[in-house]
Amino acid sequence: MLLDRGTTLDETVKEAFLETAEAGHELMVLLLIVHGIDLSFNDSSGYTVLHRAVLGSQIKILELLLSIEADRSAWDNKGKTALHLAAHMGEDEIVKILLGDSGMRNLQDCNGWTALHWAVDNEHENTVRTLLYAGVDPGVHSFDACTPLDIAEVGGLETMEQMLREALAARNRPTVGGAPP
Repeated sequence: MLLDRGTTLDETVKEAFLETAEAGHELMVLLLIVHGIDLSFNDSSGYTVLHRAVLGSQIKILELLLSIEADRSAWDNKGKTALHLAAHMGEDEIVKILLGDSGMRNLQDCNGWTALHWAVDNEHENTVRTLLYAGVDPGVHSFDACTPLDIAEVGGLETMEQMLREALAARNRPTVGGAPP
């Protein structure tokens, strides 16, 4: 094996690492991790290995990477995290896994869009439901003052409009004695 013969983990090997993660070659990914591959390396689109695992719908690779603390908050060149990308693609199971870190829920990309904005824009109803159930804030405004509800209204996405209105109403409902309803 090249790594056993002293080959360095140069750009070519790092690019191959991203490709193997996207393709789901778990053993190769693990081998490269053991040999000290840089998990923060990104390709020309700014995708890290976590982004590429999402692109390939590779849940086992994703879980492996998260178990060794790959950076969930890493942005690609458009300011999207792996969570934004998963929501954009409608990858519900991956969204659930990435939401294990509550700090990621309302993270905004370079346009101010959250994962919820992306899920609504791409008409992924189940992903919208998953995000709302996980506590994503439906009232976050993008940098041009657009909310996920605005996107649903413009797109005529009635079911999503209803889900978002209900989530907003629940969020704005007064609490009794300081406890949530």
